[in-house]
Amino acid sequence: MTLSGAECGICLSCILNQNISFKRNLFMYLIIVLLAAISFSFGGIFMKLSQGLSQLVPSLLIYLLFIVGATLQAFAMRNSELGTTYIVVLGLEAILTLLFGVLLFKENYTFYKLLGVSLIVAGVTFLRT
Repeated sequence: MTLSGAECGICLSCILNQNISFKRNLFMYLIIVLLAAISFSFGGIFMKLSQGLSQLVPSLLIYLLFIVGATLQAFAMRNSELGTTYIVVLGLEAILTLLFGVLLFKENYTFYKLLGVSLIVAGVTFLRT
């Protein structure tokens, strides 16, 4: 470690500290984007329940959840690329929304829908590597 308190990045101690910091940051990033996707997905559920914005409480919850999701997504973008973060959140949201649609609204799923979700998961995985 240098006298200024900065890590040199050469010694084993500094490399291990950087690795721990990276893992902690990655974990926090994943938690934040997952919470953003969940918030947007729940907003979508209330969008359906609002019956075209004709029901007051579900309509208000749409906007509240979208604001929460956008705020979390903005936090995730602090130290990450715009395009990557946006697509990761969007991909997770698509997967969650499909699951919620099947589980809560008894919507059908087909081989092609499952294939599409699989491609989204693959694409998100490639973006984060």
